[in-house]
Amino acid sequence: MILSESALLFLEHCRVEKKLSVHTIHAYRFDIKSFFHYLSKMEHINTHEEVRTIKKEQIKGYLAYQFDVNALKESTVKRHIACLKVFFNYLEEQEIIEINPFYRMKVSIRLPSQLPRNIPLKEIEQILNTLSQKIGISRQKDGYTLHYLKASPEVFTHFTTLLAVEMLFATGIRIGELVKIKFQDINLLEGEIQIAGKGNRERRVFLVGDVQKALLRYYYHLRKSYAPLNKRLFVTARGSNINDQHLRLRIKEVAKEAGLTRRITPHMFRHSCATHLLESGMDIRFVQKLLGHQNIATTERYTHVCDASLKSAMIRSYNRFSPFLQ
Repeated sequence: MILSESALLFLEHCRVEKKLSVHTIHAYRFDIKSFFHYLSKMEHINTHEEVRTIKKEQIKGYLAYQFDVNALKESTVKRHIACLKVFFNYLEEQEIIEINPFYRMKVSIRLPSQLPRNIPLKEIEQILNTLSQKIGISRQKDGYTLHYLKASPEVFTHFTTLLAVEMLFATGIRIGELVKIKFQDINLLEGEIQIAGKGNRERRVFLVGDVQKALLRYYYHLRKSYAPLNKRLFVTARGSNINDQHLRLRIKEVAKEAGLTRRITPHMFRHSCATHLLESGMDIRFVQKLLGHQNIATTERYTHVCDASLKSAMIRSYNRFSPFLQ
């Protein structure tokens, strides 16, 4: 089988049999295309050649090329190689190739230590206050003063963003999980939402605060004018399903309008939720379950953030009182 056909077969397998997300399949397609580009440019192997011609040497050359020529980050190169490994493992399982180029090939890419980036509560307040002003409602510490709103497309868009931000921070869900929520997934009375996470693993998250519940009820009312038959919770002012890219852009824009100089992403609210819960004393196992982490080590990254905050606070306190400690 030629390279181009094997790639199409693998991507179709990912879509139909493994039921991977559109974003994962898009990433796989991009990574395989990048590998094929390298083969054509540096190894003079085009996509019409047999896939069995790919050897361990081409994989090693591609690895070096990504670091030395393209100057990609460790995390990006690791993703590229992981994709190729899954690709060739599939071809081996299907007996399309006899020898897997990854056989007995150890690829160890050490990632630099990087703490999750969270958003201070003060900055989250700035974002929520900016959205409230745009909508035309007042916001206090105990919630929002909701009243009759003229559901113009602009107001509806701002309200959608407000609810999204509140839910991202309150539940710690991923932006991709948020936009997939359907009405049937929500039990508003109990404050529970069923989430379809990575690898189609399901879990429940909770809206324990009255603020988010009240916003959700009001959003039900507003969205009737735009998408009364749509089963998805989050919709655009045109009545179509909202996508994660749309919300990313909206959050980025409103953060800028709120006066924040750094780039704010939806995933930072997930980091902020985890950090806030741990700092409030929640058991790390509960946080792990809420976030849907399979490995406790992933959740433990947030304890380092808490430690860093504690150390910073102690340094400030020490500097303040150091004259008395000498």
